[in-house]
Amino acid sequence: MRSLSLVLLFLVASIQVDARVFDINTEKFASYFVLTGGSSALNQAAFLDESNVAYSYDKQVSYNYAGEFGFLFATSAVGLRFGFEVFKPQLLTEINATNSGTTVYTLKSEYTGYAPKLGIELNVHKSPSSRVFLLGYAGTASVSYKNDYADHTEEGKGTKTLYGGSIGYEGFLTDTTTYMFDVGYRELNFDKINYAKDVALGIDGQAHTAGTPVLDMNGQQRTLNFTGVYFGIGFRFYL
Repeated sequence: MRSLSLVLLFLVASIQVDARVFDINTEKFASYFVLTGGSSALNQAAFLDESNVAYSYDKQVSYNYAGEFGFLFATSAVGLRFGFEVFKPQLLTEINATNSGTTVYTLKSEYTGYAPKLGIELNVHKSPSSRVFLLGYAGTASVSYKNDYADHTEEGKGTKTLYGGSIGYEGFLTDTTTYMFDVGYRELNFDKINYAKDVALGIDGQAHTAGTPVLDMNGQQRTLNFTGVYFGIGFRFYL
């Protein structure tokens, strides 16, 4: 029994556990996801002046939300990001269109967008466990909106080049995981929106064909503006 105990003690003492020492400057590959939010310039862009310029609406989009996931290839000086961003601004339900205080109709309005992106990070300050970086990125974004009324639905869509940048901080969290904070600016204004589906009888009293421009009652092209400042928080998982 004593001999067995000595053998076990020897085996335990002989085991070498090589713990990974994390150094953010030597890590090469990571997956990541980021959640962002900020004030919105959309306001009432999907329905303002859609049927009568005298009508007013009691709700508007005040906030943009987005989520991004992707991969990072990093060096100590720069990083290359391949990402896919999904936009989901504030959902509006039970919007009342009123005329002189009387509700004329009610609708629901929602947006969905997405954009594959390519970004470059420049590390401006670093230590083994953290770094500060500047990010620039560009991509091609697509957006759609849908307005639901009591008796029908109207949908529009558009595409536009996306670009922007941010300043961020990345710090060690645990094992091979880091956290990120950033503040950025996104330039994304869809200045041409087309009908996504045929509309037999629109809220403006007319029929519309898929692919034709969405115009308001003033004859102006409907636009959807996602431009603005945002704040983000995310995590990276190094391989």
